[in-house]
Amino acid sequence: MDYHKHIRLSARGVVVRDERILMVQYIDESGLHYNLPGGGVDFCEPMRDAVRREVKEETMLDVTVGDLLLTYEHIEPESQVNAWHSVSFFFRCEPVDGSTASLPPNPDPNETAVVWMPYDEFRQCLLYPMVNDHILQALKRKFSQFIETIPIAPDQYQ
Repeated sequence: MDYHKHIRLSARGVVVRDERILMVQYIDESGLHYNLPGGGVDFCEPMRDAVRREVKEETMLDVTVGDLLLTYEHIEPESQVNAWHSVSFFFRCEPVDGSTASLPPNPDPNETAVVWMPYDEFRQCLLYPMVNDHILQALKRKFSQFIETIPIAPDQYQ
């Protein structure tokens, strides 16, 4: 299958503790930025299992997975050199008692830290994709939200 002709699904955890959100810090060619822990869903893998697995792989933290907070779809036009289509599912998560967050022994390249970020800092941080306010709003609601394509990074606003 041509990679650019299918939809990539990802599952992400919005892990909350004491009004702080668990973030993975990256430093790469685009500079310092953050991601919510998560990644690709394997074929036939239940979405909540993918969230648990990905959060554990990236932060060493065991979590319980709760409600779907937000669904985010991003489509790069086929006219773009690297056209792609992805749908990300963001789930509310809570740390399992006794589990501690840290970088894994062999983190992915460019992962530099695991951070518990206060809500006010989260609102301002450079998050990929830029769904900061949507996440904070979703944490207050009792229902999930679907967001269509918004810029992944600041330079895409131009």
